[in-house]
Parts: sequence; structure tokens; C-alpha cells
Amino acid sequence: MLKYIFIILCFINIPLLGQYLNIEPDIKLGTGVNFLKGYNQVNTIRTRTYIQNDINIIVDENRSFFWGISNGMEFEVRLAYFPGAYLKVESSSKIVNYFALAGFELMVLPDMAFGLRFGGGVTYKIAEKFSAIFQTELKPYLFGEDLGENMTLYLNFLLGVSSIF
Repeated sequence: MLKYIFIILCFINIPLLGQYLNIEPDIKLGTGVNFLKGYNQVNTIRTRTYIQNDINIIVDENRSFFWGISNGMEFEVRLAYFPGAYLKVESSSKIVNYFALAGFELMVLPDMAFGLRFGGGVTYKIAEKFSAIFQTELKPYLFGEDLGENMTLYLNFLLGVSSIF
């Protein structure tokens, strides 16, 4: 049922109390560096490759400040799923836009963990309805079942595309 609702929302503009609600999905591929503390030292390993899907929700074409929901899935070595939500600030330009975002994530598979999400990046318009995205994210996971002695910190780099409906 949820996939049908998502498909409908992706292809229409919904009038909402005299306003328009625009849906802009992004899909990105990411990896990076994972910093974790254990045995009185900080270990670094490569972050597992994952797919991040963000759905930007824009009211009345106001692209300077909007919110969104996200879900991500690691698919290398183990399967992990992490939904979340965020607020996003974006510059207004015709070709190149810069953005910053802040939000949270909740890893629900294979173990529960709660983390924050801070990031920034650039979008480059490659066609009328499509943009390329380069994004950097810092994700401190603060609480969880599979964390080490303290929090785990991810520094990730993502590359993807965005479509505008």
C-alpha cells in the first residue's frame, strides 16, 4: 500500500489549503569512513556501501527552507535499514544550488541505533527535471545495541540524482 502512495505523491502536485506540496525524490549511493572507539583507541574502517533515498517536501515552490523524510539501506556484507527525517536549507539558483541539512536516523536492522545527521552539498541541474547531487554527511550514532564503548561516527560521501516534479 505504501509503495502506491509514494508513486502517486511522486507524480502529482497536491493543493493543500491553497498551497502546493511538491515532492522531489533523491537517490544517492554513498560510502565513507567509520570512526569507532574500542580498546582505548579510535579505529577507522570504510563505511559499508549504501543507498540513500531522500524525499524532499517543498511547499509553494519555497526552495530556501523545506523538510523531508529519508530511508537508507546498506547492502554490503550485511543488510541494514535506517529511516529518518531532516530539515534542509538550500540556495536559490538556476543551475548550481548549495544546501545544508540536519536531522536524525534510526537504524532498525540488524540492531537498533539512534543517530543524528548533518550534511551539506551541491546540486547541479543537468536537465529541466533532473539534477546531479554531491553530498557530504557527518552522522554520529549516539545510542544503540551494536555500538562500541561510545558513539560511532560516520563521515560519508554520496553521489546521486534528484528529480523535480
